[in-house]
Amino acid sequence: MASIWEDITRAKDENRRELVLSGTEISNNIEKKGVDERLYDLEGLNFLEISKTALNLLAESLGRLHNLTSLILCDNQLESLPNAINQLTKMKCLDVSRNRLTSFPADISGLVHLQTLNASGNQLSSFPPLTTLLELHFLDLSFNNFEELPADLWSEEHILLADIKLNSNSLGGLRDDFHELPGLKFLDVSSNCLEMLPFGLIDCPKLREVKYEKNKFTDRKMKRLMEQGNTKSILHYLRELASKQQGTPKGGASKKKKSKSKADQAEENMSKNLMHVLKFDETSGVTVAVDDNVASVRPFIVCCVVRRLDLEKSNNMFKRFIALQTKLHETVCQKRLAATIATHDLASIKLPLVYSAKAPAAMKLIPLGKRNEVSAVQLVGRLRQEAEELRKEKKRSSISGIHKYLELLKGKAMYPCLIDEAGIISFPPITNCDNSKVKRETTDILIEVTSSLNLDTCKKVMQETLQGILELGIGGSPDADDGPHVLVLEQAKVTDCSGSLKVLYPSRVDLQSEAFNVQRD
Repeated sequence: MASIWEDITRAKDENRRELVLSGTEISNNIEKKGVDERLYDLEGLNFLEISKTALNLLAESLGRLHNLTSLILCDNQLESLPNAINQLTKMKCLDVSRNRLTSFPADISGLVHLQTLNASGNQLSSFPPLTTLLELHFLDLSFNNFEELPADLWSEEHILLADIKLNSNSLGGLRDDFHELPGLKFLDVSSNCLEMLPFGLIDCPKLREVKYEKNKFTDRKMKRLMEQGNTKSILHYLRELASKQQGTPKGGASKKKKSKSKADQAEENMSKNLMHVLKFDETSGVTVAVDDNVASVRPFIVCCVVRRLDLEKSNNMFKRFIALQTKLHETVCQKRLAATIATHDLASIKLPLVYSAKAPAAMKLIPLGKRNEVSAVQLVGRLRQEAEELRKEKKRSSISGIHKYLELLKGKAMYPCLIDEAGIISFPPITNCDNSKVKRETTDILIEVTSSLNLDTCKKVMQETLQGILELGIGGSPDADDGPHVLVLEQAKVTDCSGSLKVLYPSRVDLQSEAFNVQRD
């Protein structure tokens, strides 16, 4: 039988990219002679698995395996990990589950590309900061000894974090900052000591499943819902509780608020974020001409220019900008059924713009994130196939909510599109096009909102989008970093084919909100 040294010799001689060391024979070799030091010389390895062995120690030399993207160390007897693990900066997957870890290296900030982290089945009670792990998708800290979690787990920087497993710990409570995790889809907090679920869960637009059984809930109705295990029911109940807490105080009608003094009102206005609206530029302003043929397909469109953005203001600002659009499509856009948002790099657009409709076979475009041109028929057909495969996999009678927007095109002889001088830049409600995509270095953007419902829906979604961008702070602050944010807008026109004005946005009747101030030129 091959020994561990023979495995390593073969891996070195064949310049292998993957190495798996697992099972009883490997375990016996490790127990008798330890790990062959030549393992740490296999610098070409992308994937290393050592599992189901007596391994209890890894050398700091592990840091030499700098090309590792996956490190699987499950079902061993490790009590600690080498600090050099922080040097594996290309790593995307780290699995140290079912060991005897009582602590983790204090610094894992170098693991900036880590997407999957599984540390379940250990004896951990604390964890290092996760602030720099911006690409994290999956986190499993279940079956440990946590009584509380790292505060930065709920950071707004973890916009990609979709699956969190915290079950079988000793958690007595959870922070209410779940709204900072717009990508969260699955949460397992079962078998803990929770007395209540946080209200912040209701603000997670993608959340589909929460496991919360075997806790110590004090609320009787929540106990009954816990036995049923229905995520929708528990989220609905949390919304009811949240509404009651924000409602009228006990003792009857709320008291009339005291009127504010002029000084107080002025101070409050000074602290508000600001939208600065520039008038439409008659020489260089953006105008979208609407063809008559789009009226029966998707007739409503509103556009607006946003200038002087800084999408490189922080390391994750661009990702937060993209996540904002995703969240808005899930919420105010009702999974794109009510409206669709498209953002374009203004510098990439070749005016003039026309909002039109074309026969699907005649529409050629490069979808966002793709390199090759496809027809609208091919693109929609592929999406419908994916939706159908997902329906069969989930054993549902109809396609899922995230694909419902495809029904908007069913039976349509023409598809809507926004066209510049070079070609199609948007195909609502399906996709933006890659040729006008917003990039990190983009400073001026055109926002396009379309709907098949009505113009008011477009305007509502546009305002929500602008307010979200304003609150991100990428438009800048006039004085200090902690001062009010400013967003510079420029009016854009929508006309009919003869040039008659249909929509000017934002006009003086738009952007009505107590949440921000508006300055108009």
